[in-house]
Amino acid sequence: MITIAIIGFATAILSIICAYP
Repeated sequence: MITIAIIGFATAILSIICAYP
């Protein structure tokens, strides 16, 4: 559960960073 949460959180951050510019 924790691993899935971490992966989901990291994916959300990466998607925000990639979509920022």
